Amino acid sequence: MKRKKSRIAFAKQVELMEIGYRLSRHAWERMQQRNLSQEEIYYAIKYGQLLRRNGLYFHFLAEKDIPTADCTQPWIKRIIGLVVLVDPQDKYIITAYRHCKGLREIKKLPRYRFVA
Repeated sequence: MKRKKSRIAFAKQVELMEIGYRLSRHAWERMQQRNLSQEEIYYAIKYGQLLRRNGLYFHFLAEKDIPTADCTQPWIKRIIGLVVLVDPQDKYIITAYRHCKGLREIKKLPRYRFVA
């Protein structure tokens, strides 16, 4: 039995299309489980560091990437260490998660995907 997309999921999909990315079903479920909003994902993509690894884009939001004007916002401390994984070819957000040492883990990944 196929599940239908909810109207809320469709509305979020439309909002993310404005920044050029679409949200995968997996990313939507993970955002709900990890209590992440679309605004937080957008903020991490806009201000976070962009790393290209394994043919994917990793947007990592470190404390030093946050503008000084936003440091007083209470919700900012919650998203420090947020990682957003994006497929650059299809413009899909694959997943999002928090990992305070995520930058170190991402840098260990190989730069390119090797296809035999």
